[in-house]
Amino acid sequence: MSAISWKTPSTGTWSVAANWLGGVAPGAADDVTIGGIGAVSPYEVAITPGSVFVHSLTLNDSKVTVYIQPQANLQATTVTLDAGVLSLLGTLSGGTLIANGGTLAGTGGTLTGVAVQGSLTASGNVILAQWCHLRRLRGYRPGYFSSPKYIWRNRNFGT
Repeated sequence: MSAISWKTPSTGTWSVAANWLGGVAPGAADDVTIGGIGAVSPYEVAITPGSVFVHSLTLNDSKVTVYIQPQANLQATTVTLDAGVLSLLGTLSGGTLIANGGTLAGTGGTLTGVAVQGSLTASGNVILAQWCHLRRLRGYRPGYFSSPKYIWRNRNFGT
């Protein structure tokens, strides 16, 4: 496994090698960090349609928004949300989402097969598909959701 970091606090596309320190886009065995680069103004990282596989992803910059675009799928063993925004228009699948801060923003995106831990702040609509394990979310009991009928709307569960 290699540690790979976003190069500068500027907007760019995930798959472009020049956006990463070392000049290589992350792969399935890599531990990825976006943040800690002294951003003064907001910037965005776009995961474009297709599948992206990484070992882990850590967001730790309040100025960053990572967009998982429609028809894009991010699969990671662990996604740690310390700061910033993970905007879910596509799919986050598998592994564990550890929420220590930041926001999960959805506009119809999907969590599929994801265990969620921590104190998660959410906005918009997030679809819970297949199974999702939610633990210690503010105001909700732990549980598994095994149906794509549940839509998480602004921290509320409904059908």
